[in-house]
Amino acid sequence: MRVHRFPSEIVRFTLASALLIWPVAVRSPWAKADDAGSGPDGIVVSLIRLIATPARFDGSVVNVTGYLDERGTLFQTKDQAVLFDVASGIHFIDPTEDGYVTRKCTGSYVVLVATIRMRRDIPAHEDDPLYYVLENLRSVRTIDDGVTTACWPPKTSLQH
Repeated sequence: MRVHRFPSEIVRFTLASALLIWPVAVRSPWAKADDAGSGPDGIVVSLIRLIATPARFDGSVVNVTGYLDERGTLFQTKDQAVLFDVASGIHFIDPTEDGYVTRKCTGSYVVLVATIRMRRDIPAHEDDPLYYVLENLRSVRTIDDGVTTACWPPKTSLQH
């Protein structure tokens, strides 16, 4: 059996590079949501991270992707929506009086931009995602074959 050894210079260079890149590439889990990479459409965050640490994002505008079901929940996958696995999703509030978002944008994968807030109407534990809602929707874009299409707000003839 032959043992391969790496030159010590390569090992030292790799280790030094990792130590220099570490503070840039890895964010502290205790950092505030304000420190996260955000854009004009809110903080881009995975639904899994939002479910795992909802208190960290409370009051923030988030840009999150998931499967939007007809019952008013953004799930990680369609399968979880079918099983109504509420632990794998966050409830959303349709801002339209006629239920436009619920009627037109649900039943598909979406990119949703909204504010996440802890529900104030019931006693809640701050780390439990069941007590959080996505409200004040800014936009909903459906995803079909990798292409996103604006679903809400709907385009009118006055918009270009």
